[in-house]
Amino acid sequence: MYSDDFNDAEFIKFIKEREIINSNGSDGCCLLHHAVINDDLNIVKLLISNGANIECLTMDKIYYVANIKLCILGNQTPLHLAIFNRNVEITEYLIKNGANQNVKDNNNNTPDELSSIKKNDQAYNAAITKVVTRNITTAQQTHDKNDKSNNQIISCNMLESGLSNAFSTKNLSENIFNSCSLLIKGVYSIKCFSTEDCNNIINYVQILNCSAPNTMNNYGIRLSDNPELKLAVTHMIDNVINKFCIDLFQLANDTKFEISHSFIIKYKLGEDIELKEHQDDSFITLNICLGKQFTGSQLYFYEENTMRKYTHMHNVGYGILHFGNVIHGVEPLTDGERWNLVLWLKCKA
Repeated sequence: MYSDDFNDAEFIKFIKEREIINSNGSDGCCLLHHAVINDDLNIVKLLISNGANIECLTMDKIYYVANIKLCILGNQTPLHLAIFNRNVEITEYLIKNGANQNVKDNNNNTPDELSSIKKNDQAYNAAITKVVTRNITTAQQTHDKNDKSNNQIISCNMLESGLSNAFSTKNLSENIFNSCSLLIKGVYSIKCFSTEDCNNIINYVQILNCSAPNTMNNYGIRLSDNPELKLAVTHMIDNVINKFCIDLFQLANDTKFEISHSFIIKYKLGEDIELKEHQDDSFITLNICLGKQFTGSQLYFYEENTMRKYTHMHNVGYGILHFGNVIHGVEPLTDGERWNLVLWLKCKA
């Protein structure tokens, strides 16, 4: 949550000297909110033991980053965020230390009521669309090594840009179940998102801090670092992809998938432009092209048994669904920029 150049004592001294331990930042959140958002129980304990208000409240905020509207819902306590984030340890710790379970946020939800929002698709979509339930996890403290007074917590919220439309069960089901086509044995093409959906996802991702999402790519994000996107794709797998794969691959009806790794990757001239042939560490992989405009960067597969090479040009909004052990790679990008959402699925034990 905070720079490695601070140890715990220095961190507490820093925030106490500046009297910011219970102050709301420009994004409407206190330090304790950020610790909960980041699932950092140690920092939660450190802050509370040093005077952080366990009932600190977020403030309603609307602001813009790169012309994109971001929102924070007001009157949410750390307990609201912990319960919605399904962090049992932090939830138990906050309640044990006296957190009020009856505080209502500005959407009139108590912490317990937020947990029920996730239980049905309609409420899920409403929560994501209105950006009312919690902050994304990209809260981090940065600082200038020559001037620690420049330290600041950076946070933003899920966009009011239609992301719920992209990940809604109804839209995904209509797209996927009506668009499947066989490319080669074990490799299928399915439509997942509209072009508008893809643009919304990319716009959202571009305001986040990018890093190497896996050992093969250097540019993108890991969805494990972003609870909002992780929640959205988990919802997608549980409610649509799981059933679709059972039917498509003739799997046992009680087969349940979970995400072993999920990330968004970017190919761009001067950065990553290709990917050598490999196999995925997954049972099934879903690789969805989000855009933008690009030439080259074809995906290629080797057909099982014959090892005949098949080349496929990505189409925006379409995903390639294949067994993880299929050998594949990416031809060099020749122009533009390509973003893809990749999900590695394994069977639950």
